[in-house]
Amino acid sequence: PVYPILHGNIDLPLLFNTRGFMLEENVVATKPRFHRIAPQQNEVSSIVVTLDYPVALSAVSSVMENLLSGFDNNLLRYKGMLWIEDQPCRLLFQGVQRLYSADWDREWQPDETPESTLVFIGVSLPEAEIRDAFAGLKPAA
Repeated sequence: PVYPILHGNIDLPLLFNTRGFMLEENVVATKPRFHRIAPQQNEVSSIVVTLDYPVALSAVSSVMENLLSGFDNNLLRYKGMLWIEDQPCRLLFQGVQRLYSADWDREWQPDETPESTLVFIGVSLPEAEIRDAFAGLKPAA
């Protein structure tokens, strides 16, 4: 029900005495309800990029800026952990569309194999372009 309220004046039992935690016939449906599953409405997907080599911080920043300038309306969320060359600590980053931040995390542990893992969630993401951009960060052998 909808109750008109003026300046918060309402009979409180109308709001709080709903017996919502009482499993009675008027609360629990007697027969199962089936809901129609809506068709897919967009092309939301995720991409995970893993790099087994250290990357230069300035190079990663450049790649991210290029991705954001080209696909910022498609990128909904992105996050990851980066192995930055010549740094003892992991770099954690996260972002929503064009807003992002990064912070140094703990040092890599002796029993860990350093690597970078990045996750991108978005609409109609250009997977090949994203993977190619990060693959271009691999140092020449």
